[in-house]
Amino acid sequence: MIGHRDQGRAMEKRIGVAIIDDHAILRSGLRMLINAQNDMYVVAEGSNASDLWRILNSGVPNVVLLDIGLPGKSGLQVIEQVREKDPAVKVIILTMHRDLAMVRSALASGAAGFVSKESADTDLLSAIRAVQKGGLVLDPEMAKHLLQAREHIGTVQADPLSERERQVVKLLARGLSNQEIAAHISISVKTVETYRARIAEKIGMRTRTDIARYAFATGMLNGDDFLNNDLRAA
Repeated sequence: MIGHRDQGRAMEKRIGVAIIDDHAILRSGLRMLINAQNDMYVVAEGSNASDLWRILNSGVPNVVLLDIGLPGKSGLQVIEQVREKDPAVKVIILTMHRDLAMVRSALASGAAGFVSKESADTDLLSAIRAVQKGGLVLDPEMAKHLLQAREHIGTVQADPLSERERQVVKLLARGLSNQEIAAHISISVKTVETYRARIAEKIGMRTRTDIARYAFATGMLNGDDFLNNDLRAA
């Protein structure tokens, strides 16, 4: 028999997800989808920014699924405020729109991912897992258009990284752990850590999400990389 303590530990290992969207039917569908997974669950849901602040104050989720068009408040402002309150919380934007200017602004504000409401099923589950690991996730169609337009997120200098460092950056951007990277490119975990330290020194970025934005801005990733987290496809 599993005791309460064991159940609590198991719950702690799962990804806590908050859903903020003003469409109750969509929230219900997402709640059923997420709660059916073994590695994640819905901690709370709401329909506006006030609900989100209440949720964050009562118990911080790991990932927030956020409708960019919340009533009464700019979704971009909400992203910035969430990041200011707790940078560890990952924000995934759920949207029906593919406005590239909005995507760029949201990424610059601190969003860790974009998923179209039209494909919010397996893509969404993959996105939640990827951003929790520190990856940056974009709807592949959005990524394709952004890359075609050659738009950069922020100001990026000429790439100072070596070929091996770029390989590590790309795998970090896709959410792989140090252990997974080591196994994938046949080096030791300690060597991966050394590469990460060099990368941080060269580009001034340490978090996985920041590194992922750098990889995207410098063209290291293509549209398929953002939702493809299969190690065999790297």
